[in-house]
Amino acid sequence: MITAEHIRAARAVLKMGQREFATATGLNTNTVVRIENGAEFKRETERRIAEYLVSRGLVAGDRGISWSQLAAADPA
Repeated sequence: MITAEHIRAARAVLKMGQREFATATGLNTNTVVRIENGAEFKRETERRIAEYLVSRGLVAGDRGISWSQLAAADPA
């Protein structure tokens, strides 16, 4: 499950503001702000965020955000 902490950490790693992250994930900026402030969110929203993180080589896990070994191994 992706948490507010995961999103903040991912944005920090990617050096993205909330607006930029929202645009990249196809979400509204207000949605990102609400999630980071602890609001619950839909599975579809979580799916969009997870897909974006994976596309950037990141994985959200129990210990926070980490680089995906699959992404690191992908020569493309």
